[in-house]
Amino acid sequence: MGRRIGLMGLLLCGLGGCWRMPTAPAQPSDPPQQTLCQTVSDCITRGQRFNQQGDQILDERGKRRLGLRMPDLLRAIDQFDQAIAQFNQAIHLDPNSASAYNGRGHAKLESSALVTGGLDQAIVDFDQAIRLEAKLSSAYANRGRAFVKQQKFDQAIAQFDQAIALDLQNATAYFHRGQTREKQGTLAQATSDYTQAIALNPQSAAAYFNRGDIFSGKGEFDRAIADYSQGMAADPQDIPAYFRRGAAYAARGDRELAIADYCRSRHIMKGAAMGLSRLGATCDD
Repeated sequence: MGRRIGLMGLLLCGLGGCWRMPTAPAQPSDPPQQTLCQTVSDCITRGQRFNQQGDQILDERGKRRLGLRMPDLLRAIDQFDQAIAQFNQAIHLDPNSASAYNGRGHAKLESSALVTGGLDQAIVDFDQAIRLEAKLSSAYANRGRAFVKQQKFDQAIAQFDQAIALDLQNATAYFHRGQTREKQGTLAQATSDYTQAIALNPQSAAAYFNRGDIFSGKGEFDRAIADYSQGMAADPQDIPAYFRRGAAYAARGDRELAIADYCRSRHIMKGAAMGLSRLGATCDD
């Protein structure tokens, strides 16, 4: 990618706290060693697969609140680098491939926290994808996500609106518009978006969790618990969800259920120990 900050001076956080790598002169990075595709469709398929693998690495760390440690960062960057190489080849073979620009933009967007200029370059790719294919719903949704990272929430919502207008089945656009509205404090609209995202994708654990957070914040603990439970059914490995449901159980007065969830999450979520203390409880293991 050529823009990598070498992970020098990067602040890394995990269970053991945060530390900063010593600053050192940036070294040129070698391109990923791989066999490039020979057709546009193959390039896009390969690039999307690498993007999915990079996304999964980031998601697996994030959902457990473990922080991104150096091996994870390197693995994720490698996947996105390889995705970019495949999309570069697709663009070389067909400079008018909107899907290739959109896919390359996704890789740059996801690695933008680790790469100098990555976010701006991602937006350039989304712009080009939309110029080439004005009805590409996912490109508008991706550009909206980039605007969210820039704290341009109104612009982001406009992009999500356009993505949804072009594809009423775009669950991802509904979800991210809901997140953005939640950041803005328009909770009724955010709840509506999460509800629609769930209707389109009942396996969207994150939509259940986010909607559950809104219900919990409003004191609607029965609805919050139902959402947390549904989300956990879709993704039982999301440990922080146990803490969130435990807090809702505690607020509702279900002491034993709260203890069980706090105990499940206490090694990851610092608040679980406080919750157990308030209940005067300990865990067996």
